[in-house]
Amino acid sequence: MAYRYPQDVKRPCIVGFGIACLDYLYLAPKAQPGGFAPILDYKVEGGGLTGTALVAASRLGAETIMLGRIGDDDTGEQIVKGLQAEGVDTSNLIRVPGAASYFSIVHVDAETAERTIYGREEKNIDCPTDLIPLDVISQGDILVLDPHWPEGALTVARKARELGIPIVLDSSLKPSHMAVVAASDYAVVSRRAALKFAGTEDCLEAARKLRSFGPHTVVITCGSEGSYYADENEEGYVPAFEVRAVDTTGAGDVFHGAFAFAAAQGWNLRDVIIFASAVAAIKCTKLGGRAGIPDLDQTLLFLKEHGVQLPL
Repeated sequence: MAYRYPQDVKRPCIVGFGIACLDYLYLAPKAQPGGFAPILDYKVEGGGLTGTALVAASRLGAETIMLGRIGDDDTGEQIVKGLQAEGVDTSNLIRVPGAASYFSIVHVDAETAERTIYGREEKNIDCPTDLIPLDVISQGDILVLDPHWPEGALTVARKARELGIPIVLDSSLKPSHMAVVAASDYAVVSRRAALKFAGTEDCLEAARKLRSFGPHTVVITCGSEGSYYADENEEGYVPAFEVRAVDTTGAGDVFHGAFAFAAAQGWNLRDVIIFASAVAAIKCTKLGGRAGIPDLDQTLLFLKEHGVQLPL
C-alpha cells in the first residue's frame, strides 16, 4: 500500500547525476589465503553511489530522475531495469554505444557485515558533456551528485548553481573532484576521505577545512560511530542507531538519498541527519545495497520506537 503523506510533508523531485552499476554480492566468512569459505547468501542487484541514493529517495516517496552515462550492454540494461523497477526515471540516461557498464563483486563478511568491493570499471564510456540534458535539472528540488564522471559532474553542478538548486555531494575528495566540491552546497563524505583530505584525526576540524572550499554544510559519516556536521550556524555530532547489521553495502549511498529527501522538507540540519541515519541503519539489516531500504512508514515507525519525533 502506498504511503499517504501528511499535508505538510513535501514530495520532492530529486535529480541525480553520477554512477549506477550492478552488484554481485555474496555473504561469507573470510577465507584464509588459498583456503575455502562457504557462501551463506548471494544476490545480484543494482548499486552505485547516485543510483542507490535515488532508489532510497524513491522508496521514501520522492520523484526521482537519473542522469549520467552507462553502456548499451546487457549489464547496462540490467542497471536500467533495476532503477525503473524502483520508480526512477531513466529516460534521460546517456547510453553509450559499444561501452561496457560498471559492475562490482562484493564480499560481505558474515561476522562483521563489512563489505569489500572489487569493481570492473567502464570501458569505452567516453562521450561529450554536451549530450547531458541540462534542462532536466530544472525539474529538481535538490540535485544528488557524485563526481565519477568529473567533467560531466562539473557541468551539471554549474547548471544547478545557475538555477539555484541545492547540491548534495558524495565525493572521495580526490584532487580532480575539488571543483565539484567547491560548487556543492552539502558535502556529505566518509570519515576516511575527510580525514585524509584535511590531514587531521579530528572530524570537526576536517569539516571546517572542507567548508572553506565552498560547501556551506559538511557532514562526515562514520558508519556505526555516527556522523559529525558543521554549517554556518552550528557544529555537532549525531550518534548512529544500533541495529543487527547484516551488510553495510550502500549505507552511505542510502544516507545521501535520505538526506536529500529530508533536506527538501526544510528541516534543520540535525533532524535531516537523524532521519538519514535511520534510513541507512535500517538498510544494513538485509543483504544488498538496496534490498533493506525502508519506505517512509517504516522509517517513521523505527524512529518512534527509538524515541525520536521529527517535524512531520
